[in-house]
Amino acid sequence: TVDVQEIPTVQASEDKLICEEETAQISVTGDASRYIWETLDPQVNGSNQTSLVVSPKGTTKYTVHAYNEINCHNSDEVMVVVQAKPTPVINLDPGVIDALDPVVILTDASSGNTSREWTISDGTTSTDEQFLHRFELSDTSMRFDIKLVAVSENGCIDSTSTFIRVKRDHYLWAPTGIYLHDTDQRNREFRLWIDNIVEYDLMIFNRYGEMIFRTNNIEQAWDCTYKGETVPQGVYTWIVKYRHNDAPNREESQKGTFMIYN
Repeated sequence: TVDVQEIPTVQASEDKLICEEETAQISVTGDASRYIWETLDPQVNGSNQTSLVVSPKGTTKYTVHAYNEINCHNSDEVMVVVQAKPTPVINLDPGVIDALDPVVILTDASSGNTSREWTISDGTTSTDEQFLHRFELSDTSMRFDIKLVAVSENGCIDSTSTFIRVKRDHYLWAPTGIYLHDTDQRNREFRLWIDNIVEYDLMIFNRYGEMIFRTNNIEQAWDCTYKGETVPQGVYTWIVKYRHNDAPNREESQKGTFMIYN
């Protein structure tokens, strides 16, 4: 007599759709006594497990072979389709913001995405592809963190982060030489030029360290006199303390020297 055995039943899970770097769970059911997976994925090829967690780098076919006690064979397969994630790219213009004009244009330069979400560490959020943003600065604001989440048409996401720095270098100009016999009065006086200040304190010292001039008015120039007399030729030191509109609670100071020529 010939004993005819039925082939084992085997049912692999449905095809899976995942994004790059994600995992999928695949499994097999049936009445076989053993199962063997065959695939180009080296992590699971040859496995005899009935349930697997896989993370292929690209779309991969997983074939499961089912055997009964006398090696009757059946098989099924499952496809794990890997969809590409978008590539997020942030463009900032300018790359560093000036404290006097803290404005930046943010542009989503990503590829492979159809939507996005911006998050800035000052609490701002946006879904625009490009937008202009003005930062509200405090005395301690030195940088802001920016995150962009890019979303593809099939729902795959990726993100990138960067930051923008606050530049607090402001314009300050001081003459290095005063010429008392110059026909132009502006060259016979000493004064500083500083942009956008709210408080100002200028002091001038002679070579002995004696303060010979002081003013809180940035428009007031020193005429190079002390106690009604023209000061002698030589090197003089200036020290200025000031506060800017963008950081009125933080005092800054600078110093320098200049020469008076009689």
